[in-house]
Amino acid sequence: MLSHLNKNSTPTLPPCNDPITHLLFGSGRFMRGFIVAMLQELKEKNLHHGRAFMLTATPHGQTENYTRQDNLFSIWNYHEAENTWNYTISNRIAGIANPYTEWSEVTSIAQLPSLSVIVSNTTENGLKFTPVTWPWIKPPFSFPAQLTALLFHRYLASKLDPTLQGFHILPCELLNGNGDLLQSLVIRYALEWQLDSGFIGWLEEKNQFLNNIVDRIVPSLSTRRTHQLEKILGWKDALLTYTEKYSSLIIDEPKKELPPPPFLLLQDCVATAANLEAYASRKIFILNALHTNMAQFGLFLGKEFVHDCMQDPFLQSHILDLGWKHILPCLAPDIPDAPAFLTATFDRFSDGRLEHRLELILMYHSEKVLRRIIPTLQRCSGENKGLLFSLVFFIFFYRLQKSGQNSFAILMANRQIDIQDDPQRMHALWLWRSANHSSCSLQSATELLADPLLWEEHSRWLPAHASFFTKIFNILAASESESTDHYELFAYALQALQREV
Repeated sequence: MLSHLNKNSTPTLPPCNDPITHLLFGSGRFMRGFIVAMLQELKEKNLHHGRAFMLTATPHGQTENYTRQDNLFSIWNYHEAENTWNYTISNRIAGIANPYTEWSEVTSIAQLPSLSVIVSNTTENGLKFTPVTWPWIKPPFSFPAQLTALLFHRYLASKLDPTLQGFHILPCELLNGNGDLLQSLVIRYALEWQLDSGFIGWLEEKNQFLNNIVDRIVPSLSTRRTHQLEKILGWKDALLTYTEKYSSLIIDEPKKELPPPPFLLLQDCVATAANLEAYASRKIFILNALHTNMAQFGLFLGKEFVHDCMQDPFLQSHILDLGWKHILPCLAPDIPDAPAFLTATFDRFSDGRLEHRLELILMYHSEKVLRRIIPTLQRCSGENKGLLFSLVFFIFFYRLQKSGQNSFAILMANRQIDIQDDPQRMHALWLWRSANHSSCSLQSATELLADPLLWEEHSRWLPAHASFFTKIFNILAASESESTDHYELFAYALQALQREV
């Protein structure tokens, strides 16, 4: 039986006292496979020797695996030309804390002179304003509120030590203008809490919230693949991280008053762009929108991974059509190299070594439909029935069952999919689907599409598509009552879509 990876099992790895330069809100595999992997590459190229300190994103976030392994983990990739799996043992994580139980330690880290970069990865749902009282008894669930408090601690410390620098703040949540949005939330908390009048001035002058777009798939590996790689490694690694070769970070031009962030030294995968919104739109409305579609279609048809969808000729054909015929024509003309990016995206989806689990992509699915599919639909001239079909299928697929007071699940023929999503949205969808189980009227569809809780500002124009919604939803519902074969049902619905198109 293999022993766990830790400093005792790796005697050739020298002790590390490199400074903490990055504070990470989030401790999942994406942070390890993207941000920490960049820090590892910077160290190997002798460009930067900083380390990261991680914070769990939720009160129930686990720190035990990091502690057991002395914050060591392996980063893996596959070399196509050599047909080999290669790995590096990374010591770029200095520590981890749960801010909900270890807040005093977190505030101490925020005041370190070496700290220069703050990164977050809390899902799109994390960049929202939630009312929070100040001063608090215990840290709130809101990431922007926590960040505001930490920045305020840094500001107060800088009044005693003027040499303390501000931060480059990099929110990796997949939203256009993510840096601007996070800054507006921090300022809103500062005003609500009536913090020191000089704080907002320091915030704007000494810090930069970087709009950015990140792109790297860091999948959750199957047990079989994990055991395969651990056998090569020679140790058990609960934090084993596999990444695709592709990696991209595009950011705003940093302020000249601040020292440049270290990751800009990796010129092969990090770049600045004046038209960042165009790059963000390319990523969100091509790769992420297709992922969102594949999650609901693939799970309905019994698939487990993204590459399973691309190996199924029937499903692959629909995904290709969706990309080339329904998404690409709707993108703005200033989107750089959109056809080439779409081609490369399909190649990445087809990589069988990337065990990108559809159930994980389904997390916060309603938010992803709202941010990735609906805006593309809005950009189209005329009625884009391919994307409308995706919207209808989302509602059809979410045949929710209550599994607790605020918990919901989708019951499939052979298993249950527990849903991690906004409870209020899920409750609204559950009520609508309960009342429209086998069919829906035009009035009922109109009311659903006009619900601002589900669609926010898009609820003003979505009801115009209620007629198409009603027709396709009723075809899906009627087909389900006649056949339990999901392929047959899906094929019949696509035939109906083709007649409409």
